[in-house]
Amino acid sequence: MKILKLFLVLLFVSQQFMVNSQEINKLNAQGHKEGEWKSYYSSGTLRYEGQFADDKPFGVFKYYFQTGELKTVLEHLADGMVNAKHYYQNGEMMAEGAYKNQLKQGKWITYGANNSKVNEGNYIGGKKFETWKIYYTNGQVAEEKSYKEDLEVGPFKKYFLNGKLKQEGIYENGYKQGETTFYNIDGSIEIKGSYYRDSHDGKWIYYNEDGSVLREIEYKHGKRLTPLMDDETPEDIELFRDKVKDELEYEDMQGTIKYDKSRK
Repeated sequence: MKILKLFLVLLFVSQQFMVNSQEINKLNAQGHKEGEWKSYYSSGTLRYEGQFADDKPFGVFKYYFQTGELKTVLEHLADGMVNAKHYYQNGEMMAEGAYKNQLKQGKWITYGANNSKVNEGNYIGGKKFETWKIYYTNGQVAEEKSYKEDLEVGPFKKYFLNGKLKQEGIYENGYKQGETTFYNIDGSIEIKGSYYRDSHDGKWIYYNEDGSVLREIEYKHGKRLTPLMDDETPEDIELFRDKVKDELEYEDMQGTIKYDKSRK
């Protein structure tokens, strides 16, 4: 009797499993995906789960790392809009924003360790537009600049960790162009000069801490014209070069966070 009961239980469970398996990953009469779908890695772990209506995704799709942690949540809306949240493997937010027709659209925010903002700004058709902000890990703005079709344009400003102005200048079509000024943390001027398509151009003036001129060096499209001075050492040359380098390097995830189209 016990064996019969066990057999009936196993039979019921197997039938329910078959029914459930038939209810997912279905195709309609036209061969289009319909209803609930799940896809798995070759290892057997869940890759994604979501709903289709006549081959078009709708509602919430969830994507997972091969180790099982949540990777991405996509909420499909009308007119090709999709709200997106991307996660690091430790569960912290990596980025959030929206796609339209599989391209980034509207405001996007990228996060680093401990959910601190890395940058934020707007996209139109997958390209950066308008004002973008880059942040230090303490939440203070490190840099502000504007974009038009993925190219930096107009004024930009960089800041010290305490919020004081560090550098200001202008971009034209993705290049630093025209006058730029570097500041010391006390607000005094450290360096003044001009760029031509990212290269030093014209007179660059370097100041002492008391505001007096330390050195003036003339450039032409990146080439130094002023001869090496008697008191100028190779270390000085390297120092001047380092002072005008960009000191902030951030990953905006543009190349690493994309719309996930793989739903096989």
